[in-house]
Amino acid sequence: MALILDGTSGLFGNVTGGGISGTALATGSTTARSLANRFADVVNVKDFGAVGDGVADDTAAFQNAIDSIGINGGAIFIGDAKIYISSSITVKPNIRIYGNFDHGIVNYSTQNYYNLDSQILLETGATINLQQNSCLERLLIIRKGLYTTVPTNATEAQNIVNSFSGTAIQIGSGVSGIGSDASVVSCMVLGHTNAIIATNSDRITINSVLIDSTNGININTSFDINRIYSVHCWPFLTAQVSGVGNTPNNPAPNRRSGYGFKLENFCDWSTLIDCFAYGYSTGFISSSTSNVSFVRCQSDYTNPNTGSVCGFKTEGTSTYTSFTNCTSIAATNGLIVDTTGGVSSDSAVRINGCLFANSSECILVSNGNITCVSSTFHSGTFAASFQSGSDASSIVGCILDGVNSDFSFSSDNTKFQTAIIANTYNTVTVTTPERLVNNNFVVQNTAANFEVFDKRTITGGVGPEVLGSQLFLAGKQDSFKLAANLVSATAGNEAVSLDFYVNRNASLVKRMTLKYDGTLNLSNIPTSGAGLVSGDLWRNGTVVNIIP
Repeated sequence: MALILDGTSGLFGNVTGGGISGTALATGSTTARSLANRFADVVNVKDFGAVGDGVADDTAAFQNAIDSIGINGGAIFIGDAKIYISSSITVKPNIRIYGNFDHGIVNYSTQNYYNLDSQILLETGATINLQQNSCLERLLIIRKGLYTTVPTNATEAQNIVNSFSGTAIQIGSGVSGIGSDASVVSCMVLGHTNAIIATNSDRITINSVLIDSTNGININTSFDINRIYSVHCWPFLTAQVSGVGNTPNNPAPNRRSGYGFKLENFCDWSTLIDCFAYGYSTGFISSSTSNVSFVRCQSDYTNPNTGSVCGFKTEGTSTYTSFTNCTSIAATNGLIVDTTGGVSSDSAVRINGCLFANSSECILVSNGNITCVSSTFHSGTFAASFQSGSDASSIVGCILDGVNSDFSFSSDNTKFQTAIIANTYNTVTVTTPERLVNNNFVVQNTAANFEVFDKRTITGGVGPEVLGSQLFLAGKQDSFKLAANLVSATAGNEAVSLDFYVNRNASLVKRMTLKYDGTLNLSNIPTSGAGLVSGDLWRNGTVVNIIP
């Protein structure tokens, strides 16, 4: 930007009393402005006394810079400063705090997180509180004192993890809406128990953020859409330390005992897209939420997977939860479903195009139900396991390749309500036949036969039916029907009769009933001409009864 001044002497106009007078005309603009007005466009923390060396306490200067901005909002620039905050600060509505941070993981042999620019160092217990429509952008937010010298071995790396404490960013509070529309963009948050917590706030945006904390993001009690994009929860502080890593190295320092992402208490219509969690005991949690969607999210864990729970979990009264093109690798379970609220159609978890490679059940349904389509299972004890609290589910068009066994059911009730259709099996022990399911019947092809299971309430005269159809010159018509009729359901005295129907003149006509005692009743049989006559005997004296 070129400065065109008002003709006064000196490069910057008249300089008096340590100040600058004069006007400036920005290149390409039409209106000159005073330099004081021009410099006020962006507030710099150093203008309010911040030292910015990471040692001096800049808390008061930082808060004064924030408080200098009016209700209409404005921006505060951190620049290359390292701002040390000893106690919590509050970012008022409509204020954007930004820097020039543009970094990822550091190589400790040549770099140090505490040497990077545009960082805010938080003392233990200090938190940045964001209010409505405020924003943090391009900043490194790191807890002070995680290490004094860069870690060189697994023990020192584990000491860093053990020292995680506090909450880095708090959006909103107990007051509903006080943090709505706040955002965290292109930041890195390191070394806390909780990286970002949003409470009683709506329309939160968290985009392109790197996190290493015990717990990553928690959004609690939100009643309007939240969007979380490209957030990476990963062991940035420990992964590059010598001796740390999967076997034969020490994987423990890369594990985090909490969760990567957790949405709870409604969070209506919230979406997580392209997010990743590595080393977290549970990668993603949806607890008592409504309409939460996970899209292209991935969860991975260390090898061995000691301390792992699952890649994804949906629980409580959650309804309409969906997973699309998500991946869970190495965790004990890929997805745990434990939903207890809402009717079956509401609480069904939708799983579409996902990939699972886990050490135990890839999908564990403790309560609730799932609709799993076009997904792939590569390892684990079972592709899916349905416990006693599970409900009617469906598994359609999936690939089971390398998982030990297909599906397990703790109760016949769930087993015969679950549709299993058009799946592909490779090196898998198949224990459950594919089956079609509706409200009344289950049709399945077992290893030995074709089975129709009637799951209706036990009722006399009712039983499963098999209907055959074919083409006639007049078009497709029913050709035959076999219908079972329950006579007795009493244990030790079970009895069923079987009716036979055939097509005659485009209608099914019952011609025969084979009763449970061997008696054969012929129906709709002409009484004249050759053939059997009522009262004739067949098969060792059994009576044939002809019923007009």
